[in-house]
Amino acid sequence: MNVLVTCESKLHGGTEVEVEWSAHLNVVVLQPDPFSEHIAAFSWLFKESSLFVFKPNEPRPICIQRKISKERIQFAAFVPRDAPESIGSDKYLWLRRSHLNSDSREFY
Repeated sequence: MNVLVTCESKLHGGTEVEVEWSAHLNVVVLQPDPFSEHIAAFSWLFKESSLFVFKPNEPRPICIQRKISKERIQFAAFVPRDAPESIGSDKYLWLRRSHLNSDSREFY
């Protein structure tokens, strides 16, 4: 499955622009975060799972974690936090309002 994201935004003078990016991934789980704009995509390639987190309106993934498991991810869920988490690293700001769990591991 190729992940293709398209969005529209307004630039100076009201000109509409379409931004598009794609990545060739064997996506086995695609899980949106109901508490934010983030989407987690788990891929399965060469007998290893990897995680890609992105916002549909941004040209690059926010987070890429390769080789997170030697098992194929079957399901994932974002779980809300009781209160927003104070995250020290910009790399994990997407986990501020919720945390991501999969059948293989929990991500903060």
